[in-house]
Parts: sequence; C-alpha cells; structure tokens
Amino acid sequence: MNRIAALRKEHKMSQRELAARLGVGDATVTKYESEDIRLTEDKLRMLSIIFDVSTDYILGLSDERKRGTTYSAPHIAALLSCAGNLGEEDRKALLDCASNPEALALVKEYFALTKKSRKQALTFLDLLKVYDEHREGQSGPLPADQLKAALEAAGGNSSKEE
Repeated sequence: MNRIAALRKEHKMSQRELAARLGVGDATVTKYESEDIRLTEDKLRMLSIIFDVSTDYILGLSDERKRGTTYSAPHIAALLSCAGNLGEEDRKALLDCASNPEALALVKEYFALTKKSRKQALTFLDLLKVYDEHREGQSGPLPADQLKAALEAAGGNSSKEE
C-alpha cells in the first residue's frame, strides 16, 4: 500500500473526501494510490498540508514525517476548504499566490485599496492584457480605437473622470 492510501486511512478519510479536498475525481485518488498516475507538484503540496507530513515522506523518499513549514493548521484548513469550491485554474492561482511572495504582496496591496481604486486596478490589468495580446500578435503602436474599446469593455471611461 502506498503512503497516500496509508495516510488517508490513518486520517479516517474516504477516497471521496480526499478527492473533494484535492479538487479531483474519486478515480484520480484511486490512481494516485495505485501509482497509475503521477502527482503534480500542486497536488503533492496539498497532500503534504492535508496530512501534515513532508512531501518526501509522501513520495517515499524519507521516513521523516515532519513538515518543514511554519504554517498555522487552522489557516491552512480554512484555505483548503475554500479551495475545494474553486475550479482547477483558480486553485492553481491560489497555490501560486500562496507560494509566490510577489503575488502575495500584490494581493495585499490590492485589498489595501479603496473599492473604486480596486476597480481601476482591474481595468488597468485588462488594458495590460490587451496590450500584451497586441504586442504578441503584431508590431507597432496599439491603435487608439482598439485601446478605447478595450477601456470601455473593461468598464472604464476614456473621455471623462468618474
């Protein structure tokens, strides 16, 4: 029996419960446990948090169970319960944010803004996406009408201050 199955049973958790916490189907947990498919780095990290063991222990590279983190278990449990309701792309973004200090700092700055400034920040990000798409597709300046359309689509107003 591999360590994922052993840890799941040790925590009195069904495959369905573990699947829900990982945001995968029951069959995927079965495949993880039978080693038919490999764990992604994100799922390995999530298992480490759920079972409070090192990733090396899960992979069988060490018999040392202790995780080398300083995370608070209640905060992690709250984060995981929220993550279970997210789609795969949003869960990945949440994990990226949790493991990337720059992304975390950006989120903190965003929530420090007023509601109006948050809306303007999102509009600016939409404009940056349009600019990046234009830059990848062709050279030269972004046409003013395309920029104005992007600004209006993003909910901004290019002709007057709110």
